[in-house]
Amino acid sequence: MNDRHAKNGLRFHSAEQGQGPLVMLLHGWPESWCTLRHQFAPLAAAGYRVVALDRRVYGRGDQPEDVRPATSSA
Repeated sequence: MNDRHAKNGLRFHSAEQGQGPLVMLLHGWPESWCTLRHQFAPLAAAGYRVVALDRRVYGRGDQPEDVRPATSSA
């Protein structure tokens, strides 16, 4: 199941499958929940509720309005 949640004025996208104890999957940068999709079925079949959230800016999560380029100083 894919869903969107709102908290403090921000919208987050999540993907969820199964029932039982929660297993939260967190993706790395610059990926989205889709990179974890192959983990869902085996974990759900093992009796877990699997949830993966899209981090802000990636996937279907909210995009910040004011995006400034990243800078670094040497």
